[in-house]
Amino acid sequence: MFMLKKLMRHLMLKPQALRVTRIENDYDQTFTYWMKPKGRIEFTAGQFAHLIAPKEGIDKSTVRHMSIASAPQDEELLFSMSVASKSVYKKRFADVKVGDKVQLFRISGEFTLEGIPEGSELVFIAGGIGITPIRSLIREIELRRLNYPWAFIHVARNYLYKEDLAQYSNPQTHIGRKDVPDTIAKTVAEKPEAWYFVSGSENFIENLADRIAEHGVDRTRIRTENFNH
Repeated sequence: MFMLKKLMRHLMLKPQALRVTRIENDYDQTFTYWMKPKGRIEFTAGQFAHLIAPKEGIDKSTVRHMSIASAPQDEELLFSMSVASKSVYKKRFADVKVGDKVQLFRISGEFTLEGIPEGSELVFIAGGIGITPIRSLIREIELRRLNYPWAFIHVARNYLYKEDLAQYSNPQTHIGRKDVPDTIAKTVAEKPEAWYFVSGSENFIENLADRIAEHGVDRTRIRTENFNH
């Protein structure tokens, strides 16, 4: 706890308050939370925040890196997570109510569109709840009408944001793990020059990144976001 507070002071970080405005049980013990900040919070689509558990101070067990699923233009920040574990952090979010206060600090991350020229094809691949930063990126592209032709592949048992993303006519595929090899081979064959964004667990992104590269995609065009943080 002392080291985390010391780090925050060193980086001149001040927690910013959010108010929970809506909670939705997506499936099983996975929930989406809408949070309204007091003022504008600056971030880049695809980044994550250090989110502090409700009614808690700053401690190793009460802070997690949580990807922001909303776009910078949205008035509210959106976070989704499974609260199935028995950790202090997840217990606090399992009990949170509309109107409760949550805090965050230090937004960062490189799972963004930075350095990718407009006109480039993008392929987004999410493993389970790894879809959260991808939703942010897709929403940013659509709201700003950026010229990034995109396709989306979601590897999961339950598909978060499926209805939300259905409003877009872009190619979207929802598959289980057994279908990954054939789907990736077909996608890379059709889009060999695309940029690939892979988000999910450490094993998921390592395996997918290796598979995509083996099919001929340059590693510099594969961006990953590890959800083991």
